[in-house]
Amino acid sequence: MLFTPRFQECAGTQHVDATKDKASIVCTFAGNPAPQLVWYRQIDNQPIQTDSSFVVTTESENHGKYKSILTFDRTKLAAVPLTTTTKSPAESSTQTAIKGNNYYEQLLNSGFVAKLILNNEEKDSKKITIVGDASKAKVNALDNSSRQTLSASILVLFASFVLHYLTQ
Repeated sequence: MLFTPRFQECAGTQHVDATKDKASIVCTFAGNPAPQLVWYRQIDNQPIQTDSSFVVTTESENHGKYKSILTFDRTKLAAVPLTTTTKSPAESSTQTAIKGNNYYEQLLNSGFVAKLILNNEEKDSKKITIVGDASKAKVNALDNSSRQTLSASILVLFASFVLHYLTQ
């Protein structure tokens, strides 16, 4: 069965313990044919490539459902020189620095974007904010398509009960 790519679970706020050597953020998604989830840095809107600092793994769960895990290495990213964003003189002479003592902290402070791509076309995206306090991370947040699917399932179940009751 063919169905449009969509996020299953991809919390807009995810917890990362910035003191650990390795940390991960996760999004689950679905689609048939299989879409590709591409991770982007919000710092510069560039896609993240797997290298010694970042590892992107995608696991096929079942029936067109997938899990993408972005794992980053704090030690290697902390050694990367700091970056700043500067507006051109025509726009403004103001220089905007992204908060953080090193590149790793800058990445965590600016966050990430997960984009679902099918046939070189972006189908959906989620901005992800990183928090250090686990209690501030959103857990099991439902996106619109999941809410619609849940609502439709409840309606069908209710209709089945009513039909069963009326036929007795």
